[in-house]
Amino acid sequence: MLTSTSSEAMLDEDDQAIVLDLVRRSVALGLLGEPPMEPMVEYHSPKLRQRRSSFVTLRQNGEIVGRAGTVEPKTALVRDVCNNAYDAAYHCKPDLSRDPLTVEVCIVSGLEHLKAKSFGDVCEKIAVGEHGALLQHTNGAATLTPDNWEHFRDTAEFTRQLCTRAGVCPEAWQDDAQLMIYRVEALPQTEIGRYQTWRPDKPR
Repeated sequence: MLTSTSSEAMLDEDDQAIVLDLVRRSVALGLLGEPPMEPMVEYHSPKLRQRRSSFVTLRQNGEIVGRAGTVEPKTALVRDVCNNAYDAAYHCKPDLSRDPLTVEVCIVSGLEHLKAKSFGDVCEKIAVGEHGALLQHTNGAATLTPDNWEHFRDTAEFTRQLCTRAGVCPEAWQDDAQLMIYRVEALPQTEIGRYQTWRPDKPR
């Protein structure tokens, strides 16, 4: 997955370690069906207190078994990743006695609101292998993250799938359709095994 190179977007190693620690705890709580944790936002660094969005993906043996995310930033990053990690895990029922979960965390950056007037217009604005996209309209919405590019040959194929998921007909473009494109910053992967879900530590 292509990551953001913006110095403003990047988290330093200490902040990355904190995010991954909180994500592991949130995943553990979700797997156990316990109430979600509420991080103390005011005690974290300025970058973790910024209003940003994220995606958390859980894989077992390479297969996606849970995923949750946001595109538009609505809360502090440290809270957003905790919420998404918990949601990704809550309905996930992996057999951790056999294989651990691989946890992938991506921070959304470079979010741009673009005016698209047609299917072809969207194709021209999306960069192959680089952008994720969110398409919204009155009755629906859908997003495709940058890692989905491996399944598509070109922007037309990517955009057609995005439209299908959002309920937009490429041949009859809706006037209220709104497009947002974004990049992501991928954090180092982490794993959760059987014994790490027994008694998650208290949040900090």
